[in-house]
Amino acid sequence: MIRSPMSLPVSNSYRAPARLTLCVLGILVCVSLLAIAQSQQAPEPQAIIRKQVNLVLVDVAVTDSKRALIGGLQASDFELLEDGAEQEIIHFSQDEIPLSIALLVDVSRSMLPSIEPIRKALAHTLPTLKAEDRVALFSFAAACRVEMPLSNDYPAMTRRVSALQTAIGTNVNHALHYASEYLQQHAPSGRRVIILVSDMDNDMGNISDDRVEQQLTNLDVGFFGIRQVADLTASQRPWHGRRIDADRMAKTSGGFILDVPNPAKVDAAMVSLIKTLKLRYTLGFYPRAGGQPGAIRDIKVRLKNTNRQKELSRAKLHFRQRYQLPSEAPANSP
Repeated sequence: MIRSPMSLPVSNSYRAPARLTLCVLGILVCVSLLAIAQSQQAPEPQAIIRKQVNLVLVDVAVTDSKRALIGGLQASDFELLEDGAEQEIIHFSQDEIPLSIALLVDVSRSMLPSIEPIRKALAHTLPTLKAEDRVALFSFAAACRVEMPLSNDYPAMTRRVSALQTAIGTNVNHALHYASEYLQQHAPSGRRVIILVSDMDNDMGNISDDRVEQQLTNLDVGFFGIRQVADLTASQRPWHGRRIDADRMAKTSGGFILDVPNPAKVDAAMVSLIKTLKLRYTLGFYPRAGGQPGAIRDIKVRLKNTNRQKELSRAKLHFRQRYQLPSEAPANSP
């Protein structure tokens, strides 16, 4: 009679390995459970940023008299004031919080010579961003469109820039307004920044500089720009528009504008700008209790009198100057 494998008697020689297998499996399960428990107990990266919706983040760049960035500072080196009252710095970091960038490329006909330099600049600079950073590519002339959503597929993005087609008209303020709303919707947390590459000559649209400035403040978006400065006087320009007050809008939001005399300088300007974004300090504080939701409060950041004061005596701070109170009642603590 032939027995099936299931009916074969189990000898002692088979029992020992079975017990050993069960023992090993038990150890593996325990190790897995321990790892899960530890991962749950470990502090979640930037959890304070995601969970505490009342936390106000202020990005600060510190430069010396030659506009070189100053690193190595600590939270104790800064003093942060809200409407003149000093606030405790709850969060302090440097290039740790994920960065979401809306890259606006002007494709009006006056910017045609800059398209290839922009592509080269992005190929050099975007790979230097953190793995969790994201960039969205926009093109604009009379209208603004999303060429690529938030992504870190930078090779595809640089190829897409090469394929951009020029168009008639320039509506810079509409593009800034559109991009800031996009960031609010698709990047609700972390650091949000617009980088505009344009000659910043606006010849259409009805969105004012004041409205864009207010939008940047309300949505907590920093505005940085690379402005191509043409060698033309106002009377020589072949249109009847105006140049937006980008410097004012950028300063209010904590950014700045870099002027380039010709397209060949775009690459160096982009390298400088991305480096600045990567080396900015992030200070977080809780708003003072009280006040109407949506009210605007002023921000002031200063350097304290520390041991490095001699080195920092001529330092300049770049940060946003005001923010809007959140819709829920502000609180001083979680």
